[in-house]
Amino acid sequence: MPARPPIKAPDLTTDTAPRWDIVALACAAGILAGMQLGKVPPLLPQLRDEFGMNLVAAGWLASAFSGVIGFLGLACGIFADRLGRRRAMLGGLACLVAAGAVGSLAQGGAQFIAARLFEGLGFALIAASAPGMIVQSTSGPAQRFALGLWGTYVPVGIAISMVLARPLTDALGWRGYWLANAAFIAGFIVFFAFWTRALTTPAKRATLSGATASLTRPGPYLMAACFIFYTMQWYAVMTWLPTFAIEVLRVDATGATWIVAGVVLANAGGNIFGAELLRRGVPRWRMVAIASGAMGLLSLFIFSNVLPDAGKFVAAAAFSLIGGMLPASLLSGAATHAATPAEVGIVNGVMIQGAQLGQFLGPPALAAVVAWLGGWQNSGGLLLACGAIGVGLALALRTAELRLAQSRLRSA
Repeated sequence: MPARPPIKAPDLTTDTAPRWDIVALACAAGILAGMQLGKVPPLLPQLRDEFGMNLVAAGWLASAFSGVIGFLGLACGIFADRLGRRRAMLGGLACLVAAGAVGSLAQGGAQFIAARLFEGLGFALIAASAPGMIVQSTSGPAQRFALGLWGTYVPVGIAISMVLARPLTDALGWRGYWLANAAFIAGFIVFFAFWTRALTTPAKRATLSGATASLTRPGPYLMAACFIFYTMQWYAVMTWLPTFAIEVLRVDATGATWIVAGVVLANAGGNIFGAELLRRGVPRWRMVAIASGAMGLLSLFIFSNVLPDAGKFVAAAAFSLIGGMLPASLLSGAATHAATPAEVGIVNGVMIQGAQLGQFLGPPALAAVVAWLGGWQNSGGLLLACGAIGVGLALALRTAELRLAQSRLRSA
């Protein structure tokens, strides 16, 4: 009797059927990372009191998480492509657990910010490796839709954090909330490691020539720049909207939490809508231009005195919903602008750096404008300028993608 051939682990680079279980796990890991991004804004008033911070210092506290990602996004993308996306995912999740445990013990603002920086490293590893896993698991229209779906990880994670933060903090204290969060991620690590244990590392890994070809194209940098001005707007508004609702509009803390969570979750709906538009072939640049322009215009009404209080929240929800088309469209561009599928993580790392740089700058920049001009109603100019720049970058991205397509046709 002939020997039975050995059972081979699935090679996602050749399977034709989408692996939606892997897509779901990658998105779940991203949502857990997004929860770490969103767990501070609802508690900023309490953390400001405990650590004795003014408004601008609290803005840096909120954005410290993003600072390390802005510097290490590309390095994490290279790490994921060279050493394996599953390993990078597990390492990123482990960083979140360790940083959450350490942060719960912080006795001062500097210690707390240091823990947040380490959480940022975990976020960067997950954000750089998950899209590569999705590309490896899907193809064609399913891939475009899955990458657009991946774009929901930040708003969904932030919305969950905003809903959980207040009741868990009331029950456990913010330090207990941090520990409970870390314990949950530790449990997810066990499940993730078990479920993905048979996954193979792609046979083709990132090469120096492939990385060089990808990083010398203008597309990755244009998409990163689009992300800078998008996240400057979106994260600044989402960071300060709870404070604005509580301190200016006199909304109670619970009501503000639910309102802002709904505004944040609207962004996930925009991502899903954007993913469907991608599947139908709507050009990436057009979605970026529409989202950037609409966000810039709507931002004029969120903190102004033009609308009644309810109208401000409606404007914020529309701002978040329409803006959600932008990450959905840009995240799908990593596979387009990478020299080969092996360099998707590297291109994604460039975009992560842009996104996190915007998140790092947005909250303190908006706080500085409010403090300098003497009121929230004067903050719209900064956000409008970001939207206008985003429209210009979208047009430049259109030109870059047309030239890339022509170059590929000539070399075919």
